[in-house]
Amino acid sequence: MMGAMSTQLSLLDLISDQVGPAAGGDPRVAAARESLAQASLRRRQAEPAQRWVAVHLDAGTCELGRRRVAKAREVIAAARIRAEEVARNEADARQRAALSGVISLNNPANVADALQVPLRRPRRARPAA
Repeated sequence: MMGAMSTQLSLLDLISDQVGPAAGGDPRVAAARESLAQASLRRRQAEPAQRWVAVHLDAGTCELGRRRVAKAREVIAAARIRAEEVARNEADARQRAALSGVISLNNPANVADALQVPLRRPRRARPAA
């Protein structure tokens, strides 16, 4: 920060030198220099309204936070259970399809068909005895 401030001040000095010291310098440069000095001073001193204040939590606020955390944990646990059920159902469907011979190793496109359509075995016509 200090390097940027000194660079700005040195540029203002160059501008005031170009206007000429005999003319007393440009009043805008003096105003800009004063403004930069005040801004630098404000940065160094924290204003009272900007200081950190400790937050006082009462028992009700803490209980509300605990309830929210408990509810979030319940929602996460329910989502985890649903995801496990979906994965288990999909694995069971794949296993049933693999055991029934619908899925072949050479044609993985049959996997989607096997998972969507219930498996039906064609009836074989028995020769009349």
